[in-house]
Amino acid sequence: MRAEVEIMKALVTAISSIAALTLSAPAFALVANGDFETAEAVSGVPTTAGDWGQDLATIVAAENGISPFSGSRMLRFDSTSSTLPGSGLGSDVTQLIDLTPDAAAIAAGATLSAAAFFNRVTGDSNTDTEFNIALRAYHGVLASFADASFSSSPLALSSNALFSDGNPATWETLGTSLDLPVNTTFVALTITARENVLNSTPEFDGHYADNVSASLAAVPEPETYALFLAGLGLVALARRHRS
Repeated sequence: MRAEVEIMKALVTAISSIAALTLSAPAFALVANGDFETAEAVSGVPTTAGDWGQDLATIVAAENGISPFSGSRMLRFDSTSSTLPGSGLGSDVTQLIDLTPDAAAIAAGATLSAAAFFNRVTGDSNTDTEFNIALRAYHGVLASFADASFSSSPLALSSNALFSDGNPATWETLGTSLDLPVNTTFVALTITARENVLNSTPEFDGHYADNVSASLAAVPEPETYALFLAGLGLVALARRHRS
């Protein structure tokens, strides 16, 4: 019985170590105006933190039978370029996130996670269905993002795609995560509506995003997981001895 008590103490220690690490891992809201409640012009490549930009989009109230996911406003994707019409395949809306204040956490190992909600009109057989979310990590100053050769060569990239259901009454969520290189100084968070069905001059029939968020969290060290697994192994051994 004494041996089993000691084993349980070891497991509690392992679990406590993981809990302490998890609780100490920072998780901060990093996106400015992610709910699009504040009116701002959305066009042109962003070169400062906290501003939405790149391709043309508009912050709007409820329209086309679609209400914002929360609050009274949402983002409408308008063009695949910074003007109308565009010739590209995707309407990319980007915000730069300055991570220089988190340099120590990133150097120790950190993951950035982002998510957004998307919706669109039902449309017809020619209505585009695809949305994307992407995180790109960079080392340098924010203004460098305006240089196409710089912005097209991130340190690391993570993205995810959603093929939406076409039900205006439902918002669908999409997220992605990126393990940040230790020298990351900023990240570009991009949400996209893609012309995956028909690349047409009218662009989009009614495609929207809302409630974009991001958080930074520490990556648990392998030694912590090893301690936890060792504790589980000791419990299994104790049960085997009892049987």
